[in-house]
Amino acid sequence: AKGETAAMAVKRWLAAEAGLEVAADPKLFSIFSGRTPLSDGDHIALYLVTAWREARSRAARAGLHMDFFAASRLPHDTDEATRSWLQEAHEARMQR
Repeated sequence: AKGETAAMAVKRWLAAEAGLEVAADPKLFSIFSGRTPLSDGDHIALYLVTAWREARSRAARAGLHMDFFAASRLPHDTDEATRSWLQEAHEARMQR
């Protein structure tokens, strides 16, 4: 949306698409660019969200499948670019 920061967009998207209310400011982890299965050259901002609550019940999110996974147990169809980004974020978080 016009005038919206990337962090504001993260909060809006998680509320609208996943029914999650972000309870602490998202932290910018990294910005990636390049051609990947998820992007045709656009920039991708990876934010870490460490505190949230469900703002909508799972029943209210009909048709949306959402789950949380340990970094070491991602679904088998997670593409390599996403695995790489998540691994980098996980390793950086463990170093804190």
